Amino acid sequence: MNAKKRILTLTTLFTWGLLALPLQSLAGNAIANLEYQIIDQQPHPKGLFTQGLLVDGPWIYESSGGYGRSSLVRYKSSDSSMLVEMPLPKNIFAEGLTLLNDRFYLLTWRAGKMLVFDRNWNPLARHDYKGEGWGLTHDGEHLIMSNGTDEITFFTTRPFKAVKAIKLHGGERRWSAINELEYANGILWANRWFSDDVLAIDPNTGEVLARLDFSDIAKQFRVGRGAREKVLNGLAWSEPDQAMWLTGKYWDRRFLVKFPATLEEITLPTAER
Repeated sequence: MNAKKRILTLTTLFTWGLLALPLQSLAGNAIANLEYQIIDQQPHPKGLFTQGLLVDGPWIYESSGGYGRSSLVRYKSSDSSMLVEMPLPKNIFAEGLTLLNDRFYLLTWRAGKMLVFDRNWNPLARHDYKGEGWGLTHDGEHLIMSNGTDEITFFTTRPFKAVKAIKLHGGERRWSAINELEYANGILWANRWFSDDVLAIDPNTGEVLARLDFSDIAKQFRVGRGAREKVLNGLAWSEPDQAMWLTGKYWDRRFLVKFPATLEEITLPTAER
């Protein structure tokens, strides 16, 4: 489930040793509206109620939700071929999914359980957390979880323990319904439930730095039976492409989109790019 006035460059930051400063200090109060370009699109298994999405080498892994129909799925990133699906227990409503240190971590919606699997999807452990589980990613060290509010929580894995929480703010508005998450290039990306927006967030402070509006892509899928449920949900960073795969619940396509995805690109004024 769901400034642009600063002219500092990374060269300047390295020179003055300011990289440790929060991104908030670079972005000010304005939220940049980022443009994107579709550079590829591929079929997507349209029967999946997409929750988590990730790229691992030539593969895409996905979690699909729903009581009695949740599953883990793997298919080729290049063309969606070689689909493999593992059903999950009927009492599990699968949510966010991530892969860290050769372990898959899967959230459950209301059960308060994080399920841990090896690369062959053999169960390894279960961890308890409070509240609902929605989106999940990692920064190489911590698991990062959303719960459908404006709060995002960071966990260590061994032991499994919440160590930090941030609340989203910025742009003189309130943010809520934070859902699917993805971490790339020092930025936390998040979509909002029942929204076509993807937000760029400072993972240190919770400052919302920028926004991507994918309504032109998403609106084509909100048709027919169950149109309300066919929302944008699924973000997977492709490191070789330096671009993001995105899809949605019951969508039959996924899209590889290129956009400003580094701190420098987001904070530099247009004229400086």
